[in-house]
This record gives sequence, C-alpha cells and structure tokens, in this order.
Amino acid sequence: MLDIFKTPSYSGKNVYRYIEKLIKNGKEILIVSPYIDSHYANYILRHCGGKRFHIISSSLDPAAKRLLERGRFPAGLLISTLLFAVADSLLYYFGIYLYAGLLSAVILLLAIATAFIAAKKPTNITLKVPKEFVHAKLYISENEAIRGSANLTYRGQHENVEHVEVAYDRDEIKRLEGQFWDLWKSS
Repeated sequence: MLDIFKTPSYSGKNVYRYIEKLIKNGKEILIVSPYIDSHYANYILRHCGGKRFHIISSSLDPAAKRLLERGRFPAGLLISTLLFAVADSLLYYFGIYLYAGLLSAVILLLAIATAFIAAKKPTNITLKVPKEFVHAKLYISENEAIRGSANLTYRGQHENVEHVEVAYDRDEIKRLEGQFWDLWKSS
C-alpha cells in the first residue's frame, strides 16, 4: 500500500491530506494562497495554539479575513451561559429562590467579559494582503514544504483536481522559506 505522506507529488481531489497535516504538525507555518475561505480560516484558528502563522493572501473571503484578523467569537460558551442565566431568571421569577436574579446578572456579565477576552485577535497569526495579486500557492513548516495548484479553500483542498509537490529535503525547505520571505518583504 502506498503511503501518501512519503510520496513527493500528488494529483487528485484530496490534497487536504498533505496541507492539513502540515498545519497540524508544524510550529512555524508560512502560507501563500491567493484564496482562503472561512472553512480554512477556522481550521487555522483551531490549530494555532503554540504555533506562529505568517500568511500572504491576495483575495481572502471577507469572513476568512475577519476570522484571521480578529479571532473567533466563542459562541458555545456564550450560548450555554445565556441558557443558564435564563433558567436562573425563571427560577427567580417563580420564587424558587431569592437571589437568583442577582446571580443571573453576575453570570451574564461574566459571560460577556469572557467572550470579549476570548474573542481578541490571535497574536500568533500575521496576515499580509499584497497590493499586487499573488497567484502562488505555498505551504511551509520546519519539516516540509508543499507547492502546487491548491488554494486554501474547501473546494481547492477537497473537490478540485489539484497537483502538489511535497519537499522534505532541508535545503529545499530553506530555499522555499527564502522565497516566502522575499515575497513577504516585497508585499
């Protein structure tokens, strides 16, 4: 059986196997993709803990740009806290206990404060939108580099037939890192 992660090139509809692996396993991740959608902006945010991302993209989906610049709003935390506050208020309304209304107000204020703190911009993601359109696609970590035709969008990673070349050679990774930083400086 062919081990897809040892193959230096791949053509098909499933390039995400290579690029998602790089994002999950890398510590310093460099990305050049003209198009990034909200699916992959969320993917980056889910896997950004303890890592640094430098991203160059010419034509970000507006929702993706907002996510990468501002972070995600912790909707699950807020919804569960609001449900608790509503239940607490109902208990107070029906006279089941005396200080429920005050407790609800405190819980609601804590939920709002927590949401604002959690929704702050991720400091480990740096995004550059160049003046000129950059059509290159490049994904680099300290252990591998991927170049090819796949944008960082759901369609580009899962549905389109794309081609990628994977480099594990340290010298080739360093060469591609140099190209990334040259592009970064000129953008």
